[in-house]
Amino acid sequence: MTSSQPTFELPDFYMPWPARVNPNVQGARIHCKEWAYRMGILGSDEDAVWDEKTFDAMDFAGFAAATHPDAPALELDLLSDWYVWGWFADDYFAKTFEVGNQDVRQARSYIDRVMSFMATDLSTPLPEPKNPTERALIDLWFRSAPTMSQQWRQRFVEHYRTLSYTALRELFNQDKNQERIIDPVEYVMLRRQVSGMFWSADLVEHSLAAEIPAEIYNKRPIRVLKDIFCDSVALRNDIISYQKDIDEGRSNNCVMVAEHFFNTEIQDAVNFVNDLVTSRLFQFEHTMTVELPPLLDEYGLDSEARYRVFRYVKALQDWMAGDLEWETRPGGRYIPAESKKESPLAGPKGLGTAAARIGLSPAAMGLRVRTYNYIPFQTVGEIPLPEFYMPFSTGLNPHLEEGRRKSKEWAYEMGLIGIPGISFWDEQRFDAIDAALTCALVYPKAAKTVYELATKGMVWGFYLDCVFDGRYLATRDIVGGRVFLARLLALISSDSGPMLMPTNPSERGLVYLWQRMTSCLSAEDKEEMRGLLVKIFESWAWQLDHQAQNRIPDPIDYVETRIKTFGFDFLMLLNQSEKMPPELYDSQPVQSMHKAGANVSSLVNDIVSYQKEMESEGILFNSVLITQHFLDCDVAKAVEIVNNLITARVREFEHIVATELPALCEDFDLDTRAREQLFEYVEQLQFMMSGMLKWHLGGSYYKEPEFKRDPSPRNLFNAPTALGCSAARITSLLSSVGIPQLGTEAEPVAETLPSLPTGLGTSAMQIAASLAETPQPETEAEPVAESLPSLPTGLGTSAMQISSMLETGLTHKRHLW
Repeated sequence: MTSSQPTFELPDFYMPWPARVNPNVQGARIHCKEWAYRMGILGSDEDAVWDEKTFDAMDFAGFAAATHPDAPALELDLLSDWYVWGWFADDYFAKTFEVGNQDVRQARSYIDRVMSFMATDLSTPLPEPKNPTERALIDLWFRSAPTMSQQWRQRFVEHYRTLSYTALRELFNQDKNQERIIDPVEYVMLRRQVSGMFWSADLVEHSLAAEIPAEIYNKRPIRVLKDIFCDSVALRNDIISYQKDIDEGRSNNCVMVAEHFFNTEIQDAVNFVNDLVTSRLFQFEHTMTVELPPLLDEYGLDSEARYRVFRYVKALQDWMAGDLEWETRPGGRYIPAESKKESPLAGPKGLGTAAARIGLSPAAMGLRVRTYNYIPFQTVGEIPLPEFYMPFSTGLNPHLEEGRRKSKEWAYEMGLIGIPGISFWDEQRFDAIDAALTCALVYPKAAKTVYELATKGMVWGFYLDCVFDGRYLATRDIVGGRVFLARLLALISSDSGPMLMPTNPSERGLVYLWQRMTSCLSAEDKEEMRGLLVKIFESWAWQLDHQAQNRIPDPIDYVETRIKTFGFDFLMLLNQSEKMPPELYDSQPVQSMHKAGANVSSLVNDIVSYQKEMESEGILFNSVLITQHFLDCDVAKAVEIVNNLITARVREFEHIVATELPALCEDFDLDTRAREQLFEYVEQLQFMMSGMLKWHLGGSYYKEPEFKRDPSPRNLFNAPTALGCSAARITSLLSSVGIPQLGTEAEPVAETLPSLPTGLGTSAMQIAASLAETPQPETEAEPVAESLPSLPTGLGTSAMQISSMLETGLTHKRHLW
């Protein structure tokens, strides 16, 4: 079908990096067309998808040359072939299974057979290829896999498997409910998986022999850079391909999702998606310069490994810049040749001229300013709570009163209340929180022993959150916050090193709970539980970094990290007596259902706690605040939008339970007990959502009379708070308590201390180490001692590290940055 002209103006796309073209492009064009004929992709009636004219117009070699400008000639030929195959397989799938032929079982069989041609063990016999897709894949796999590690092969295969089964899930939903448009959060997660961008990121590693070291591949900075790479390309493509998708009857497009969710005109929806892409690119720059270098320090990577990582990041930039140039050229895959519209990028036209167009548009500049213009401790007043959509109900655990009594006794025993000058709570605060009621509502069917231990865990979690927010986030105490988190991790260390002695209520409570919660667990389950706590503490460190920089988080980064800061996964684990099989738990419907439940619980908290967090804590991790700043709207509108998102996530949960889970049971051929396990998990998620909502609406903890009993910790050290002032704040903090600055007459770090992160932004932990031998009172900010583990770090101006590294050892690679 011929594409009609778009019904909106293309926005100014923000692209901070210049696009370049690989000089070997003409040779790649000749090679990939000859290869396509040889494989049967062209010139054969068998599974025909394109003719030669269509093939030439899409210019896959031109795409590879734009997205991989530094790849050697032979590698560019290979990459061109991979992109030909990828688009061919995608178009073949759409033609065969999506257009009036939603045969899900047949599509699943097709995917399973394709996956059999990518064996991670290269000695595995492969089936005989029967069509162009299979013949081409065998050729590509054996030209690519032998030069890469086993880990890379497994990742590549898994990323393509995820892509394929996400497409299958889309096909299933299209078959069941063709008119359904999903919510923005679900869409971003789905689009990230189905776009093929993780697969493309794997090819980036292959293209420059820049494989990411396995020990850091799944760490936050690398993960975030990959996610942004996927999101920015895929969501921007949704703008450019909108009209093509409309003409082909597709509804999986972020512009359509935004139109539906915000009930707005198409141009406003386009601008929203473009702002989202711009925000993601701002986050890429931030992660690259602030979060990545300390990670490399933490894992002690040598110069060669660091160089591979830097090449990879630079190659992702090149890919994003080249893709934008390729997608916006008239006569290509998305924009008609007869289009009269001017290129969305102002300035010189043609591949390779992007350097002349770099800059921030007025809209992007406004978004950048709003990211850093937060003024803490503003009086916002009580906000009217919306009517929350909650179709689920919960009960009340019969052991509530006993849980209240025993948890209070335990809180006194641990020192959470009752010790003047040390305990962070008084009894009134403990009663206002009523953690026993929270547990009674979210675990209504839990046995007495499970409920009582979970209640103590909930008490400790609330206390820990109060301490961290009140003492470290609100005051931007970088030193104390990082030491506080590092000591907690040391107390549950899984290695054989000596355990630290707990020195304050938070630590005593953790040691008590850890011993009892893990006493009957296998080593594998114990490590899983520790991993969940590590993720929570890492997310709190992320909060600490943003708070110190006065940086309002990117919306997507916030929604995804909020699940961890809320501790939802850990709360689900507390009452999980029997685990589902991993393959069932990791399936896309179950994971989407889990994330929907987590989003609902955490976003409800954001609305109810908004006044307390804005006025009393001065923190900026709240979806209402982020919505205000991202959309430049007032608080009432922001609350409405967040509540609409909560409603949409609940409806997504309902859709999965009603539509996808029955099919999942059939797919996995689950027996009666396995089905019971699955639906017990569904019920627990429903209890979490409804119980958390009921507790938030009925309690006094977030009410003004309760939170205003405490004095506000506004910038206690009267230090500067603007972006880039973290060094001044640390200096001010140390000076105010009489501690000499590092680099002066301070006592050197003791030789017995372990090595700590050395990058800019890790000074808090270094300072803490230097103070380890100084006697300290029993407080929540007890200095670090032996066996202190390092946390992922991101505070500071780490871009200077990159510059220094390039100056001292890699000056011949100066073009990388």
